[in-house]
Order: sequence, then C-alpha cells, then structure tokens
Amino acid sequence: MKVTDQSCLIQSSHPEIICSSTFWEHPYAEEIYIKVLRALPYFPEITFPLRLNRHGTRGSYHAIAYVNFKSEPGVNFNIHFRPSMNTIFHELGHILQHFTDFDMPYGEEAASIYALSRMPESWIDSECIPYIGLVPRCRVGDYCRQALEYKKTHRNYIKWLRAQLLADYEDGVWPKYDTFDSRIKSEQSEKHYEQLTV
Repeated sequence: MKVTDQSCLIQSSHPEIICSSTFWEHPYAEEIYIKVLRALPYFPEITFPLRLNRHGTRGSYHAIAYVNFKSEPGVNFNIHFRPSMNTIFHELGHILQHFTDFDMPYGEEAASIYALSRMPESWIDSECIPYIGLVPRCRVGDYCRQALEYKKTHRNYIKWLRAQLLADYEDGVWPKYDTFDSRIKSEQSEKHYEQLTV
C-alpha cells in the first residue's frame, strides 16, 4: 500500500494510533503504521491512544524499536531499521506489561512470549523469538504457547523454552528447508544456544 498524502492518512487513521510529525520521516513509516494497525486488535487490553514515534541512534543504544516506560504509551522506531511484525508484536507486549492491568511478568523475554503467542501464523516474518533465540518461522507461535502452558505449573518457563529450542534442534525436530535462516546451521549458532541455556 502506497500512501501519497500523509496528512490524509493521519486524519483517517485508527483512533487509537497517534503519529508524531517526525514519525513520517521514518523510511518505513507507512509500512509500520499499517502493521501496527493490523496488530492492535490482538491486544484488546490496549484501549488508550498509542503513539508512534521515530528515533535515530540514542547514544550506544541501537534497538530496532523501544517503549519508553516513563512517558505516555508509545513505540519509538529506529530510522535505520525495517521492523518485522515479530518486533512490532514484541513492542506491543511491552505496552501490555507497563501500561495495562494485564497479568504478565516484566522483561524482554516475557514480552516476546506473551505477544508472539497471540500472533497469526501467517504474519510471522522472522525466524526468531526476540530475546529467546532462533526458531523456524512455522514454530514461533507454538513454542510461545507451549511456554505459557508450562508456566501454569512452573516458574522457570523462559529457561524451559530455551532448553526446548536447543533440544528440538539437536534432535532434528525442526524442518530442514533451504530458506531457513542459515545461522542456525553454523557452529556459532550452536554456541549461541548453549549460552542461552546457561
């Protein structure tokens, strides 16, 4: 979708989204806006206005996006990156954590697990669970939902999930198809997974 008149888009935008004037300077502003618009119905707890902003690098902080917990609810998108839908759901997970009464733990891993468990499988566009690890695209939602089910009777659900990813990779459970992120096949990735389970 190509929007040629940004002012028209702002005026006709979703009433729960407020775009800052600088947000439209982001090279992927239109795409981000549409993705957020599509994602919000999966977060019914967010009943208040959500601001979208853009930022450059903030000192040594190079995150694709971040939520400022001390200001009004909103997501800041780094102009140097094109955020995936996985990233947008992750950031909306932070909005759940800090600006709603939804019962969920704080932290990056929790934001990923809770948010991506809600994500339609066809929307998953990155072969990773942010802050957890690499995983086949077709299994992202399943792993997150399994972790939440495990959490009902155990506290160490994040450690369990990381261990499960490593075990399934080593046991050949994951499909081996050519388009799968080649990093998972490298020795570096295997060492990465070993570190995640420590």
